[in-house]
Amino acid sequence: MRSIKIYLVFASIYLLTAAHVGSPNIVFEGNAGPYKLLINIQPPDVVPGLAQVSARITEGKASNVSVQAIYFRYGGDKAPDPEAAKQVAGDANLFAAELWLMAHGSSSVKIIVDGEEGRGSTVIPVPALATAQLEMESELGVVLAILGLILFVGGATIIGTSTGEATLTPGDAINKKKRNKAVLVGVSMLFVFSGVLYLGNLWWESEESSYQRYMYKPVELAASVNESRVMRLHLKDEGHFDRKAGDLIPDHGKLIHLFMISDKDMNTFAHLHPVKFDSVNYDVLLPDLPAGKYNLFADVVHQSGLNETLVTQISLEAPKAQTAAMPIAFTDENEQSQSKISRDEDDSWYRFTKPEGQQQKIGKYIMTFEQKADKKFVAGQVESLKFSLTDENGLPVVLEPYLGMLGHSAVVKEDASVFIHLHPVGTISMAAQEMLADKISDDITLCVVLDSSNYDMSNLKSLNPNQITSMREEIFKQMEEKGLSNEVSFPYAFPKEGKYRMWVQVKVNGKVVTSGFDIEVDTAPEVI
Repeated sequence: MRSIKIYLVFASIYLLTAAHVGSPNIVFEGNAGPYKLLINIQPPDVVPGLAQVSARITEGKASNVSVQAIYFRYGGDKAPDPEAAKQVAGDANLFAAELWLMAHGSSSVKIIVDGEEGRGSTVIPVPALATAQLEMESELGVVLAILGLILFVGGATIIGTSTGEATLTPGDAINKKKRNKAVLVGVSMLFVFSGVLYLGNLWWESEESSYQRYMYKPVELAASVNESRVMRLHLKDEGHFDRKAGDLIPDHGKLIHLFMISDKDMNTFAHLHPVKFDSVNYDVLLPDLPAGKYNLFADVVHQSGLNETLVTQISLEAPKAQTAAMPIAFTDENEQSQSKISRDEDDSWYRFTKPEGQQQKIGKYIMTFEQKADKKFVAGQVESLKFSLTDENGLPVVLEPYLGMLGHSAVVKEDASVFIHLHPVGTISMAAQEMLADKISDDITLCVVLDSSNYDMSNLKSLNPNQITSMREEIFKQMEEKGLSNEVSFPYAFPKEGKYRMWVQVKVNGKVVTSGFDIEVDTAPEVI
């Protein structure tokens, strides 16, 4: 086997967050019973820590909203009581709350809504993972050191004095014996206090060491490619809360969603689905991607509902001519076992072409970014990023379910410091939501997975404009009657300013259609 050189992404990128690279906020758009919600959660980067939760009621009239932290390990029965969210002044549909996440591991925030239509609830995966260690400000450290020194010396002096002058009756003078005793006791207390400080320092170092052990360490990802253009992903897991090697579960029917994006120019994009070889190795047949360095982002979900995005880099050589389409074998280093795989029908790849304004032509289709050309995107502000698909004549094209959703999207910052895999419900993993909901006895509203049983795909040919009409209104009318759409939107809040590329994927006539759009995000204005 000829290995291709691996490049590791900087460790600081790993530690930005667990499930989203450089994009810690969790955005969810969905239902809690009869109420439609838009949720934005900012998880803490230290644990214990406060999560900031905002909930906007977009459909239905709510009177109360409460939030509750629920851990996978303990379930709903052992969860703390829900805490009421406060209505934001001047906005009857917006509620905000601060919620303590006290323990490390796979956790979630349960949203409970009460209103005119009764009670509804849903659960949003929010990993409680320490990704940072706060440092004391140097000025505060100096102040505390001075105060500590005063207490150290003052305490010894007070105790020494209490055995000398404090024992005298009013008007008596202290004698030499009592003075020596006071000095001896005071000096002795300096040694006692020094011992207390030493033991306190040992305790502090123990606590810091324990915290370091609890800090999130992602599964390490390594990649190599053999002569047959099969990439092997190797997952190295040293263990962590609610996670172990080989415990991956399918999300949208796939164990791993692998995104490959060419470094620097970001012009080449691939969304692939490696298959399991063993508990730590996964293989995927590469398409004919051009040579160069690629950033790899692998989305996985563990049995605990903990979802992660694993990252690495790889350099590919130019593809060689392949023989007839046969199962491709990947031989391990000991050449004792092989993995024969074929290409997944949902695998897709695309070479970026610059859009014309807000539209990009992909074959016989046109993808439109339904935003004003002069739209200003601001960091931290939740947006609904909407796209529509038409044919060359401008007539709507019906979107089919693609991996359980109307569409998928990947957002990457130009320096690869931010990556997020988006769905129409937001940034959450539906598999993670389902696993966490199983730990709650209440009736929880979950995201709907689209397939032929709940998405009316019957008689699609009747929507062919050549058979019906060339009028857009008539096509839209029939689409509405059948519960179909040519639009997809993704709720998201860009975490920081800069240039981003957003890849949008939908399925039409059994084929994945991919397009790309560039977005520039401004700094959020300062609040005075």
